[in-house]
Amino acid sequence: MTIPNRYPNRAAALVGLLISLAALNMLAACGDDSPVAPDVAAAPEAPVLPDPEYLNIDLSFFDEPEQKTFGRQNFYNAYLRAVIVTSVTRLVLTPPIAAFSLALHTVPTRQPDGSWIWVYTYVSGLREAQIRLRAIAQDGGTAWTLRMTVPDDGIQNALWFAGATHDAGRLGQWTFYDINAPDAPAVAFVSWHNDTVGRELRLEVLAGDAAGDVLTFVVAATHHRIDYVDADTDNVWFIRWDMADYSGSLQVPDYRNGVESCWGEDFFDVDCVD
Repeated sequence: MTIPNRYPNRAAALVGLLISLAALNMLAACGDDSPVAPDVAAAPEAPVLPDPEYLNIDLSFFDEPEQKTFGRQNFYNAYLRAVIVTSVTRLVLTPPIAAFSLALHTVPTRQPDGSWIWVYTYVSGLREAQIRLRAIAQDGGTAWTLRMTVPDDGIQNALWFAGATHDAGRLGQWTFYDINAPDAPAVAFVSWHNDTVGRELRLEVLAGDAAGDVLTFVVAATHHRIDYVDADTDNVWFIRWDMADYSGSLQVPDYRNGVESCWGEDFFDVDCVD
């Protein structure tokens, strides 16, 4: 059984590029509110914060792989890649999900220009950071910006991510910036949608060695799919699985010469059927 080389390395490069997005992880989630003075004159309700679950893709199917015995090589190779994908996704999405989750417990204040601001102060030992989340109605949705101040690191009101949501947060996109790099370049783009038909989450790298790479998760009823596009080679790999009967398949350039490889409901290798 061959453990793939190129794609774990490629994913590792993506992790290295996006590590700056996890800045919130260095600070404990114990904080106090420091809101600016509110505009109390007939203030409407604040914009709806996106439900964190909208950005949560369920990869629990691969949490506990079945017995890794002869005959289950296709599933096991899919599992190996799912482990990498899960780590990358959690690295990228945990900080913004945490930021919005905590905003749910903070009272925003309305500004004279009609925008709303949530302010958080986080303390961990002798370190602290302030997060300012701003929202304003725009184009039938809500425009968001989140800025971070970390005095110990010399970071002052730096733009961490910005974007927009629609349909009460079920549809949205954020662009992330590397606040630790000169000129704070855009490094990643995240978009999502959730409706009665299904859900999709898309991650695109905008800078570095992995620029142009795209990772997409799609769920439609019981059908799940992960697609990964390597921009350098235009190679595309995918993993598919059905939660109804646990069958699935993968197609990866460095496994079985890029031929689609399937497993059945018992996770044993089977011939793929068109």
